[in-house]
Amino acid sequence: MTDRSSAGNAGKKSLKLLLRLSTLSGALGLAACGGGNGGGGNGGGGTTPIANRPPTFTSVTTASVTENFAGSFYQAAATDPDNNAITYSISGGSDAARFVLDGDRLRFATAPNYDLPTDSDEDNVYLVQITASDGQATTTLDLRVTVTNDREGVVVRRIGTGFDRPVGFVSIPGDTRVFVPERGGRIFLFDPTNGTKTLFLTVNVSTAGEGGVAAIAPMADYAKSGQFVVLYTASNGALIAAIGQRSGIFGSPALTSETVLFAAMPAGASATGTAQLAADGKLYIATSDAIGATDPALGSQSATSAFGKLYVVERNPDPFAGVSPQYFLTRRIASGLRYPRGTTLLDGRLLLADRGGDSRHEVDLIDPTAGSNFGWPYKEGTITVRSGAPAGLVDPALEYRFGTGPGMGTGIVGGVVYRGAIASLSGQYVFADRSGAIFATSAAKLGGTLVTASTIERRRADFAPDVGTLNEPTAINADASGTLYIVDAGGDIFRVDAG
Repeated sequence: MTDRSSAGNAGKKSLKLLLRLSTLSGALGLAACGGGNGGGGNGGGGTTPIANRPPTFTSVTTASVTENFAGSFYQAAATDPDNNAITYSISGGSDAARFVLDGDRLRFATAPNYDLPTDSDEDNVYLVQITASDGQATTTLDLRVTVTNDREGVVVRRIGTGFDRPVGFVSIPGDTRVFVPERGGRIFLFDPTNGTKTLFLTVNVSTAGEGGVAAIAPMADYAKSGQFVVLYTASNGALIAAIGQRSGIFGSPALTSETVLFAAMPAGASATGTAQLAADGKLYIATSDAIGATDPALGSQSATSAFGKLYVVERNPDPFAGVSPQYFLTRRIASGLRYPRGTTLLDGRLLLADRGGDSRHEVDLIDPTAGSNFGWPYKEGTITVRSGAPAGLVDPALEYRFGTGPGMGTGIVGGVVYRGAIASLSGQYVFADRSGAIFATSAAKLGGTLVTASTIERRRADFAPDVGTLNEPTAINADASGTLYIVDAGGDIFRVDAG
């Protein structure tokens, strides 16, 4: 009995153990199947989502565009690793305001002008930043846009060489040749069609300081009278404008004893000037101040000094009215000049280039009847450089800074209003600087608001010659057809053609 009872109890214990194991297994099975709501319900198992990634630019970081081009020139391109849509925008850069982005296409807001750059450092390299966005993440590209030059129909050819510091190119009434004076005293007849030159006259000069031959100008009736004026520094240092005479058609020319201007030079000083037969048939002579002198009398402001003045020279209608014959009359029409370097006519008024000392170079617009005072030594351009100025000083029509930076120069050289065949120069006042720069600005603007470097085109690249170099222009002039000529101190003469 006892053995049977023990066996029965053992069987009952085994059954209970099996029931407990079965219950535990079921509970574990429910847990493994995500029973209840604790595991997210739909089998996600807590997997971390992939983060959005920014676009990557595939377009280049540089671009080039020729000046005056107004269309789009660059296409921004990027890829997105998540295949999201990409949008583009301008987000920065020192020249961002100069651009417009149409979708992914970049263009200038205003067609660029190589000769008048508007980038922040005025070197024709524009910096702009473009951003690509997929709506969540962004990336940027720094783009450098270089504007290249278009010569705009300008072709410069060397037509003469071998001169020694030439200072002018002067048309002669009734002759296809021109005068080319050299600072050292020689004056040549030059034929622009074949480059030949013939010595016309040698003047005994002093080249100390700013001295030498400054200019030659024929009288309006030169074809008949053979008379001309030479402005030069004599061997005694005086600044003289003397009448010259061609002796017949083939005779040797010579200076006469008659002078239309004489200015004795202060000790240690020198002077120069310019003389030109203008389109109105009148001869204009401008003189510099006494450069290098301590001048307590302020010659440019003195009514009794010939320095720093503009004169018109005309034939005397009654040369025998005085004690001795006087064939020419010299009348002062402006004062307050420092270093005049060329004149030309504009609508009955004179444009006169006046070289500054260390502040401003200027172009004065002169009414020949007004007797204007342009302010030297109290002012250079619009800048006061000395106290005590008299009332009524006249500001220039144009000025630019003295210096070597963009739009600056070391010495203005007067030019002409262009009337030739090159469309991009039509109606422009074309002038130069002895640093080698060639400038141009609308002549119609002269006489209104002051013209400054911000609106003066720098055309040096357009005027690069076929042979030789324009290192130091000394004169710009035009012939009767409007063709432009440039004289360089290195001895070359250049013609500006349409091309």
